[in-house]
Amino acid sequence: MPEEREQAEAMLEGDGSDWPPVADRVRQARERVGLSVAEVMDRLGMSGTEYQDVEWHDDEVFTSLSVKEIAALAGILKMTVSEMLFGSRATGLAPPVSYAEIARRLEELARSEKTTLDELGNRIGWDLDPIVRNPEALGDLNIPGLHDICKPLGLDWLSILELPGGKTG
Repeated sequence: MPEEREQAEAMLEGDGSDWPPVADRVRQARERVGLSVAEVMDRLGMSGTEYQDVEWHDDEVFTSLSVKEIAALAGILKMTVSEMLFGSRATGLAPPVSYAEIARRLEELARSEKTTLDELGNRIGWDLDPIVRNPEALGDLNIPGLHDICKPLGLDWLSILELPGGKTG
């Protein structure tokens, strides 16, 4: 996993050449649990084209699915998120923090830097106001969004995705 994790990190930082081979892993897991494309699509509430892209293009899980959809897909496939993304269970992750704690830390970071939430969001590259108002909005981001928000907070985005049972409280 470290190699594939490093590959994903390089892509998230803008200096990688390819995403880890998640598409084949998703397809193989779907087949292993005995589900059709249509069954997974229905459970996720996606169109056929949207889901088929997940099984055909390695970048789709990372860039097109939301954090909520990634967690749901991993659950449907009876895998952890790290197994789905990288082929093995992540080890050595920092304890995850809740979405509410991330929102609190974003406000705290803006205060400590004597800047507004809007200015901090501009620097990070994401609108932070919806997240601070409703921390569950973090679940609507894709992995690059979660990565970008976790980075200045010193948090591991993968540990956030691995919240037990998808709890965000």
